[in-house]
Amino acid sequence: MLISFRKTLLSITLIAFSIFLAQAQEDKGAPFKKNGDHFIQQEKFDEALGAYQQMLTAYEGAQDPEGIAEAHKYIGLAYRQQAVYDSSRYFYEKSIDLHTKIYGKRSSLVVSLQRELGLMFQEQGLDQEALAMFKQSLATSISINRKALATCNYIHVGELFIQQKQLDSALTYFDKALVLRQQVRGNNDYRLAALYNLKGYVKFLKKDYPSALKLYEQAIKVNNTDKLEKLQSLANKAEILNIDNHQAALQAYQASDQYIESIRTKVYTQAQRVRLGKLADKVNQGAIEASLALKDYKTAFYFYERDESNAIVALYPKAQILTAESIREQLEPETAMLEYLIGKKGVYVFALTNETFKVTKLAKKGVVGQIKGMRKAIKQKNMGQYKKLAYQLYQRLLKPLEPVFKEKKHLIIVPDKELTLLPFETLLRQPATSAASSQWAYLLKSFNVTYHFSGSLAFAEKILRTYQRPWTAIAPVDFAQKKFETLAASAEEVKTIGAMYPRRKVFVKGAAQRKQLLGKTVSSEILHIATHAQFSKAHPEGSRLLLSKTGITYPEIFKMKLEVDMVVLSHCEPGLEHYDKDGGIFGLGHGFVYAGAHNVVYPLWKNLGIYTRDFMIRFYKEIKKGGRYSKALQTTKLAMLNSGKATTPFDWAGFMIISVD
Repeated sequence: MLISFRKTLLSITLIAFSIFLAQAQEDKGAPFKKNGDHFIQQEKFDEALGAYQQMLTAYEGAQDPEGIAEAHKYIGLAYRQQAVYDSSRYFYEKSIDLHTKIYGKRSSLVVSLQRELGLMFQEQGLDQEALAMFKQSLATSISINRKALATCNYIHVGELFIQQKQLDSALTYFDKALVLRQQVRGNNDYRLAALYNLKGYVKFLKKDYPSALKLYEQAIKVNNTDKLEKLQSLANKAEILNIDNHQAALQAYQASDQYIESIRTKVYTQAQRVRLGKLADKVNQGAIEASLALKDYKTAFYFYERDESNAIVALYPKAQILTAESIREQLEPETAMLEYLIGKKGVYVFALTNETFKVTKLAKKGVVGQIKGMRKAIKQKNMGQYKKLAYQLYQRLLKPLEPVFKEKKHLIIVPDKELTLLPFETLLRQPATSAASSQWAYLLKSFNVTYHFSGSLAFAEKILRTYQRPWTAIAPVDFAQKKFETLAASAEEVKTIGAMYPRRKVFVKGAAQRKQLLGKTVSSEILHIATHAQFSKAHPEGSRLLLSKTGITYPEIFKMKLEVDMVVLSHCEPGLEHYDKDGGIFGLGHGFVYAGAHNVVYPLWKNLGIYTRDFMIRFYKEIKKGGRYSKALQTTKLAMLNSGKATTPFDWAGFMIISVD
């Protein structure tokens, strides 16, 4: 009996020791996972990646297969947040393989990872790969009776069918998801609201408006918890009202606007803030259309300013929306501000001077095609096609507004959608008849043209900085990601320009690190950043400016503390396909303005390194003569144009400035 007791005691001891060892193994990587999760919440994705890589190393050292499999998943997540999709896919697939070897194909962990991989494919626009992964995850989740996972996969497949315009198939999948969710949650759970909204949207697309409205009202009725889903329902309901009852729609949009303000401070995660920004955009756009239909231009302008200021500011609220009268009071006598809106039924322009406020409706048909055609002609240096389109676009976009601005000297353009890609200064006021392109009637010759995001952001209260501050340059030159070419000319660029400034801080190659820009107040006359930019439309928060080893992300730029008169983005790959307010180089400039920069110079297309170097050196020589930065940029462009060497707009019009001066 004693021997039996000792064996039992030994067995208990061994079991306890095994549990202790298992816990010790888990703890090896747990601190690093905790750090990584913390960095993800703070949107510090590079630091999160580093922490998860340490997590992997720790579990490998402990020979913990479960921990190794989990670490691969989190590394995949960190890469996905940065839109580094090739690396993300590798680690996700490796994690699926490792989890499968440990738990088998029917494990809920494997099914969840397949769903995550499908979402990543969807973000990339790889719809067929996403559909296959969702269906694979769905089949297994049904077979192992994981109803919550199956519900999510039904929803994902339905959303893809909407994109493919297979509306009946989408409804079928949403119905199946609804049945499962009701089985798990009951008939009055707030989580049903998302499915009622999705079904309502399909009915809306099928033009079955009464059914859509009923579903949206059902969503509102069951939902007293999910604030963003409620906002989705309110915005969707207003959209239906806007079809034939603009007054009721406007009232609904105004109520939605008030609701946005009531929940803004209660939205915490990055994903929630992104969704709030998109829903705010939907509300603002709908309210603008309703106001214009009612010819209520004052309300239309309010929502326009809110929309132009709020797409990203919705994520980091601190901007005040100004009235047209407030903006007019701050415009100089020689300045006109032209705020463009590409609406459903036309292109609208809110034209402001210190004397007047006028709303003009322009024809929309074909304008986007003309913009794309002109950009293509500029890039290909097809001067015959360019001069035709440049004159046509002037006639469409500016000629009707000449009574407002023809006596002015400075135009502030607030572009919308595809118009953010149009260099207005290259438009031709007269047909090009001369053989010498330098003789053509470019808008640049008659006006100093600058750009901004909205009147409210343009004339937000700015701190007057009079003390002397250094010129600061960041130029990594070489990059860890091999797909980005070395910017050899940037080193010579910052060296030559730096020599013009006795007080300077220059960080080249390995010295061009995050710590030079983040975690402190950057106080400079000019912050010059000569590097590549990387953009992701699916994950705007993963877009970044590249530095020596890592980079700074889009959200981090908004959170920077800048005491800077001007930021110059030199050599950046502009991401021309991204024209919205939360992506592309124009949106990147939005972040720097929000962080405290008074002016931002940015490229509109990718230029040769040597060309950029020469342009920038000439630009800084003009700056050193004194005067406004925008005037220095205009003078530089005119000098390039008249030099005989820069014979096409591609050669001299590649840089634009966000400025009110």
